[in-house]
This record gives sequence, structure tokens and C-alpha cells, in this order.
Amino acid sequence: MYTLFGRIQKHPSTLLSICFHLLLMFIICGGLSITTPLNAHQQSSEPGTKTATAVRINTESPVIDGVLNDATWQQAPSFTSFQQRDPHEGAAATEKTSFQVVYDDQALYFAIVCYDQEPDKIAIRLGRRDSRLKSDRVSIYLDPYHDHHTGNQFSVYASGVKADGVYAGDRDRGDTTWDAIWEVKTRLYDNGWQAEFRIPYDALRFTNKPAQTWGLNVVRDISRKNESCFWMLIRRQQAGWVSGFGHLEGLRNIKPPRHLAIMPYAMGGLIRDSQSTMLTGRGGGDILYGVTSGITMSATINPDFGQVEADPAELNLSAFESYFEERRPFFVEGSNIFQTGHHPQLFYSRRIGKPPQHFEIPAGQRERHRPEATTILAAAKITGKTRHRTSFGLLNAVTRPEYAELEGDGGGRYLIEPLSNYFVGRLRREILSGNSHLGFISTAVTRQDSVAAFVQGVDWNVKFPSQGQRENQYQFDGLVSSNQKEGRKEAQQEGQNGFLGRMAFSKRQGAYQWRVTTETTSSSYDINDMGFNDVRPAGNHYLGFDTNFEQNRPMGPFLRSSAGINGWIDWNYNGQQVSAGSDLILDAEFKNFWHLGFVFARDYQGLDEDWGVQLLQPPAWAIDLWLDTDNRKTVTLGLNPRFWRRDDGSSYERMLQLKIEIKLTDNTVFRLGPGYNHRFSFSQWVDEVHADGVPLYIFAELDSKTIDFTTRVNTSLSPDLSLEFFIQPFVAIGDYERFKTLVAPLTYRFTQYSSGPDLLKQNRDFYYRSLRSNLVLRWEYQPGSR
Repeated sequence: MYTLFGRIQKHPSTLLSICFHLLLMFIICGGLSITTPLNAHQQSSEPGTKTATAVRINTESPVIDGVLNDATWQQAPSFTSFQQRDPHEGAAATEKTSFQVVYDDQALYFAIVCYDQEPDKIAIRLGRRDSRLKSDRVSIYLDPYHDHHTGNQFSVYASGVKADGVYAGDRDRGDTTWDAIWEVKTRLYDNGWQAEFRIPYDALRFTNKPAQTWGLNVVRDISRKNESCFWMLIRRQQAGWVSGFGHLEGLRNIKPPRHLAIMPYAMGGLIRDSQSTMLTGRGGGDILYGVTSGITMSATINPDFGQVEADPAELNLSAFESYFEERRPFFVEGSNIFQTGHHPQLFYSRRIGKPPQHFEIPAGQRERHRPEATTILAAAKITGKTRHRTSFGLLNAVTRPEYAELEGDGGGRYLIEPLSNYFVGRLRREILSGNSHLGFISTAVTRQDSVAAFVQGVDWNVKFPSQGQRENQYQFDGLVSSNQKEGRKEAQQEGQNGFLGRMAFSKRQGAYQWRVTTETTSSSYDINDMGFNDVRPAGNHYLGFDTNFEQNRPMGPFLRSSAGINGWIDWNYNGQQVSAGSDLILDAEFKNFWHLGFVFARDYQGLDEDWGVQLLQPPAWAIDLWLDTDNRKTVTLGLNPRFWRRDDGSSYERMLQLKIEIKLTDNTVFRLGPGYNHRFSFSQWVDEVHADGVPLYIFAELDSKTIDFTTRVNTSLSPDLSLEFFIQPFVAIGDYERFKTLVAPLTYRFTQYSSGPDLLKQNRDFYYRSLRSNLVLRWEYQPGSR
């Protein structure tokens, strides 16, 4: 195994090149920072953690109608003093906001009053639940476990449209696919608008203690001013999200209920292709049961169609598969417990119910039809958290065998996916006063008469302050993982067991932030039976760093700006450089709320090891630009051109993506996203063939183009009734020319593919056309049902 210093001695020219480009980038960033006011590097003194007090209801519970005339609101204290996060961080909010909190044995109630000096300018737009509207909004953030790690969001727009989500890992990006059962009503009046919430305890997870302290934050968004104001200010340069909440006290003698929810659902479909038309219909359901105050069990039958909208069409000619987001309700609920932080993702729930492809059909056979997805017979899951700060999750799913229908006289059915069982178990223990965690995860995929795959991992995230600073100033995180395969003769051979080790140290707070990461993997590390790993190839060592300087004070034409420098290097166990690169990232928001970004990236010489032969790859460079106009306007435009070129003088890529959004009315939005991509590859992998027993690695020049016109129209008739239309025409054209063979491994030299035996029988050119569309009517006729 080569040390980092051994690696440096082998490739001094690459390191000198990296250092030269990074020095140039530092000079550019230094020029930006010289013009920065000196006090931009100094944080103003943070106020102490705010505390709100909830009052127990002694009379009747308030009626959720948006009218705050109930007796209980006359007795509860009000909390104000909001501060801006946008556009002028730390300044007092331009409009007054106040909120109150009361509770009873079943629910928590909030009353929020949004005063406005210009009530006729309040932005009121309709949209479907969880959509991101440019409209006035208030949000309640809760941390019921008070673990500074996980939380829940309950939001409402002035129009009454709801949004909710869950937060994990103290990150500021929540999962909005989570939908809880809760109530809210809004009401406009002469001096602004107000919202009245009822959040039942069965929508939350908390411990059973006589006296409770929860994390709390309340946020108001004023659309016309692009203003976001917080009750407990979380600065942009402050580490974490949930850990920055204030406190909610006064909750006494409340008990988490043992809730039971049954959610049946059904779906019909029409599948058409050039040969046939087929109507489909499926049904299933979820069952959710609270075993104890902190433990929830759920089970499901046929959950694979919970994702209504089809995945987008694309052209993927790389050695890596595409990643798609999970939307199925059963797998979304409580999914944060299975997350292990950064790359790689040891549990990727889309593996369960994936398109069947484990076995290939026999050579010479042609298939007439294959299922689009593997049917999930049943699945069960238990998630929870103990009083001793230990979170856990168990998930098990069984999928049925799937068959392809073959053409011809020797047709019939052929097994392409065996009966399979998927299991994942996860433990996460909070340490150091709940500020950090240590976790363990184990996954297993067992298949009938086929290979079984097992993966284990230990992950950690330790956060600690520097002297005189707030908590979470620095962070040390990592993952150690191993995998095994067994069950067939080829699985018993050497190379079926692998390992990965990754650790990183970072500064997470302040104007200047950075992260240094190192990682090593064995060549046989493979987690893709139940995980997802396509960031870096296995069998390499990796060292990388990311730096970012952020300026949140107005400067010249800019409202805020940032500059970042990243660099990385990969090398294999033979000491050969696999990849290396660096990039400069500049990002700015103007005072008119336009947004501009720029990336210059440089890839240095490396090795492409994805196709079974080591191909030397010349250096390359890329420029990426994006420009977005003010998204509050009736018409919003976005422009994203990208240009990439390899130093071989031939390979290049040109890409242009447009975004057009037109707010036709207050309840209808039209979005168009045309995209064009033209790529020419001088060394596109084709195949490995044999001539007289000698392997030949065949490449070609590929000229490919893709065009797509993704279009969406969303209209809402009420906060609970919406119609969404999605259509994506997609065309991909590829022309293979000048087939050639690689002269020798570790080179970028080719010879023309010789005539003689025709080893490439099929036409490799492609002309792919796709039209995907959805028309979805959503009606939440009562909370939790649609």
C-alpha cells in the first residue's frame, strides 16, 4: 500500500500543476476578500437561546378556524422579536410577528399573527401540498426529542396551502415527502393575516417524561420583500439547523399516544407501446402502529406504486447507474435513521422493487416483455428511540420472482429476478451530551438459488467547539464498512469481500469553512445490492479538500457572495494516478435578487478503469455558468450553459439548459425546461472481443445529441384540491464511427479496427425517442386521506 508521500514522489508534475492552479484561484479569491469590509470576518455577539412557554388549556380547546377569538388565546403569552436572515442578516424584521403556544392532552396549538403595514400586497398563491410557492408563509419547527439532531416542520401559506417535512442529521434541508395529519387555518384581516395550528401528538415522536423541553423555532417569509425572519435566528454561517432552535418549555404531563393508522390506496394505469396497449390496476396499503411512546411499527403490501410520477428519461452512457429519489410513503417514513452521512449510501431503498435484471436471458433469445418493477409482496419496519438516547431501525421486505416473456418457438418465460429478501438494521447512539453520535448499520440481500450480499458499517460524527466559540465549530466524521458475498461458486472465489474506510475533519461555522477528506477502498468493495456507490471507483485511495468563503453583507452590487476552491486526487494500489482535479466556484446574489454562479474546473491526467482495461485519460477542463432572475416575478428565467473539452483535441461537450416559469394566475403555474446536449467522445467504450484468443478492447468515436422539453402545469382549485400535468418529450441520437482498438493498456493510443472477422455484428447507432407524461389530480378530502 502506498503512502500519501510515496504517491507524491511518483507524480510531482501533477502536484505542481494542481498547486499552480490552486495558487491562481487563491489570488482570485484573495482579490474578492480584499474588497470585503474588515468586520465581515467578525461575528456579532449571538443572543442567548430564546425560550417560549406553552400554557395548558383549562377551558375548551380552540376551534381551528383562523379566528383567534378563543378564550385560551386571551390568556397565553405572546412571543415576538423576530430577526431577518434574508435579505439583511441580523436586522430586525420589517413587519411585526407574534405567536402563542397552548396545549392539552391530545395536541399542541399555535396562533401566529403576521402584522403587515401593506396588507393589500400580501402574496397569496395556491398550490398543491408541499410545493414551494412564492407566497407569504409561516413555519413552525419542532425538535420534540430535544436531541439537536432531528426535527419536524409544519408550514402554511397565507392561502392555506400546507407543507411539512422531517429533518435529520442537523441539516437544513428537510424531507418534504413526509406527510403528517394535522390541521391549520389562515385568515386575512385589515392589519395582516393570521394562522391557527393544531398539531396532534401522534404526528410527533417524543419521550414519556413528566416535564418536557422541546426545540422550537418560528419563521415567517414575506414574499414581496424576499424577507425571511426568524424568532431564533440561525445565521447562514452558523453550523447546523436543529441545534440552533430555541426552547419550548411548560409542557407537563403529556404522553405520546399509541397511534394506529391504516392507509389503503389504489392505482390504475395505461401502458402503451408500439405493439400493444395494456390496462393495469393495483392496490395495497400501509399500517402504522405506535408500539410504545418512542417505537413505531409499520407494515405494507404492494408499496412499489406509491411513487406516482415516473422517473425522468435520460441518456446514460457511463459505467455508473442513475440515482432517483425515493417517494414511496412506506420507505420515506422514518428513513432518516438509516442515513450514514456522506458517501457512500449503504442503504438505498430504491433497490427494493427495482426493475428486474438479476439474470440475463439466454444468448440468442429475444424478449417480448418484462415487468417494469419487481413486485414487493410485503414489508415491515420498526423505528424508534429509547430514553437512553439510542435510535434504531429495522426493515425487512420480500419480493417475488419475476419472469421475462421470450419470443419465438422456444419462447415461454425465463427467470430474471429470483425470490429475494431485503434486510437492514441500524443503531445510532448519541454521545457527548447528544452533540455527536456513533452508529452501526447492517444490510443483507438473500436470493433463492443465487448470490447473497452482506454489508456492515460503523459511522461517527463528533462535533466540538474551539475555545471561545459556539458549539459545533469543528466536526470529525467517518465511516468504516465491509461487504461479503456468498451462495454460488463464483461468490466463494477470492475478491468477494471488500472494505472501505473514510474520515473527514471540517470547520463548519464562520465566514471561512473547509473540509478535508481521506478515503481508501479495496477493489472488491461492492455495496450496490442494497446500497448506492457511484462517486468514486473501488480499489483506490482518495484525498480531497473543499474550502468556501462566504460574504453575507451587501458589497457593491451584491447582496451576498461566496468563493470556493476544491481539490482532489485518487490513486490505486499500484501507485497510479486514477484522477485528480481542482475547481473554482464563484456565486453571487445581486441586490435585485438575481443570482449568478460560475465554475471553472480542471481535471488532470488519470486512468479510466471502468471497462476492464486501464485507459489513460488526457486532462480536461470545464466551464459551468448559471443565471436565475428574481423568482418573485410573474415570469422567471433560468439559464445554465456548460462547456467541457478534453485535451486530446477532439472530445467535447456543449450543454444548454433553460428554465422558464410563468405564473399565469394566483393558482396556476406553467414551467418549461428545454434542454440540449451535444457530446463528442473520441474514446467511447464499445466492447471487448476476442480474435484468435487475443482480447481486443474496442472503442469508437461517438457523436451524440439529446433534446428534452420537460413541461409542467400546476393548478390548484383550493388548498386541498390540485391538478398537475407533466410531460417530457425526449430524443437521443448517437452515431458511432471509426471503430478502433486500444494499442496497449495505460495508453491513449489506438489503431483502426481491422477488417476480417466481423466481431461487431450489430449496429451500435441509436435513435431513442420517449414521451413520458402524468396527469395527477390530488384531493385531500380529509386530513391524511386523498
